[in-house]
Parts: sequence; structure tokens; C-alpha cells
Amino acid sequence: MTFVKLALLLLLTISAESRNITILNKCPFTIWPGILGRPGNPAGGGFRLDASESRDIENSEQCNGAGGVPPASLAEFTLKPWGGQDFYDVSLIDGYNLPVQIEPRGGSGCKRAGGCVKDINSECPVALAVKGHNGNVVACKSGCLEYNTDQECCRGAYGTPDKCHRSATAQMFKDACPTAYTYLYDDGSSSFKCQATASYTVQFC
Repeated sequence: MTFVKLALLLLLTISAESRNITILNKCPFTIWPGILGRPGNPAGGGFRLDASESRDIENSEQCNGAGGVPPASLAEFTLKPWGGQDFYDVSLIDGYNLPVQIEPRGGSGCKRAGGCVKDINSECPVALAVKGHNGNVVACKSGCLEYNTDQECCRGAYGTPDKCHRSATAQMFKDACPTAYTYLYDDGSSSFKCQATASYTVQFC
């Protein structure tokens, strides 16, 4: 049986600097990455990527400027906004559907972002689980997405780093994917930068 999953790749490109980004599907099923470009520079649609296939893109294309419906794992880039540095991360703030990692190729001071040591879907609490037509869990909502509280979403009285801390739900995500963003103020272990990088690989699964 072939499984098809939607994977969302969010690209925030803040310059005309060209970067080659390879999207690699290491999952044993077809995925559909979607790409969201910088404001004012969208292009239309996502694309199919079968198991073991890859596709090279440059800067931003796809999704027609609209974000995907969460929960979805995100790979985020800000390319050369200042000082010749790229900033990038993997975010699970809106939830998780597939493991994803960003691997820089070239450059200096570069580190891998994302990657998971276990599958969040396999231990997702019932209240957060999104199930497919066959009853299997295909995605896991974040606490903010499901409960929509100020504490989970780091807003209101919890809207500053000293007030908002990782919740139990966010900690479950962090235990599975240690270098991914799991809540709004997770910068210390989840935000990465790279000087003068030529290219990146974004790998799903």
C-alpha cells in the first residue's frame, strides 16, 4: 500500500541571494512538500516527491503565498538578511507530521537543524492525535494548537521569555526532536546560523 502525506516546507527568503536547496524524501511513501516564499514573492502549488526522490529548488516557489493547515513539520529559512549569514530552523510549534532535518553543505559555523530520535506520532496523546482514514496517527498537534491557552501559546500574561516556559506537551516534542523549536521561546537550542553557505538539504524521514 502506498501512503501519501503532506509535508510543509516554509521558506522565508529575505534577499535576492540565490541558494540551492535540495528536498529529499527518505520516507517509504510519497509526500507533498509545499513551499511558502517571502511576502510579495509567492508562486503556485506544492509538488509530489516519491520515496527516495529529491528535487532541487532555488530560493522560494510554490504554495501561492498561503501556509499549510497545521499540524505540519516546518523547515524555515531566512537567507542572508544581514552580515552574509543564513538563519534556519525546524519548527514543531504548530505540531508534527513528519521528521525533518536541515543539513548545510559548505559555509562556516554551520550545524544540522532538526532530526528526531523517535517518531512523535507513535506516542502522541489521544487529545492531540490526528488520524488518517485507516485509523493510524498521521500527525500530532502542539499544545497551543489543541488547547489554545495563553500558557501553551506564550501570549497574554505568558507573552515574554521569562514568563513562558516549555509545557509538558512541548517537552514531549523536545524529547523526540531535541534541536527543533517546540515553543515560541525555544531559541537557545533550536535556532541556527551559517556564514556563506552554498546549499542545504532538507530531508524528510
